[in-house]
Amino acid sequence: MKKLILTLAFTASFLASFSQDILGFTFQATSVAYSDSDFENIFRVEELFNASFKDEYLVHTVYSKFGDVSESQFYKIISLKVDKIIDGYNITFYTKSGISGSVYKYTLHLTEEYEILNLNDEALFGGVLVSIKTYKQ
Repeated sequence: MKKLILTLAFTASFLASFSQDILGFTFQATSVAYSDSDFENIFRVEELFNASFKDEYLVHTVYSKFGDVSESQFYKIISLKVDKIIDGYNITFYTKSGISGSVYKYTLHLTEEYEILNLNDEALFGGVLVSIKTYKQ
């Protein structure tokens, strides 16, 4: 229960800082649900999303079930839109892969109750969100 309270307290302070300039975030995904199962089946994952809107990059790192890094890739952030909602923010951004040229849509749903990262409306990641120190200030 303590972890939940700390997470909510941090989220509230993180939300307050969004009224200022948005620099980016680190999102540690610990669960995922996919659209092909109507988001009903939840799987445990260990993935890290580091997004710097100032530097215009996203780094996505995937960990194996043993905790080793199994995959990591940079993506260029090509657009960003922030929408204020009643109890938080929806931050939508598009990234482009330098390897395949594919474009991916991410939406970070951020409220005082939860943080969810949505990838292409196909995967919902649950986890923990923290601020990030960017290269550009």
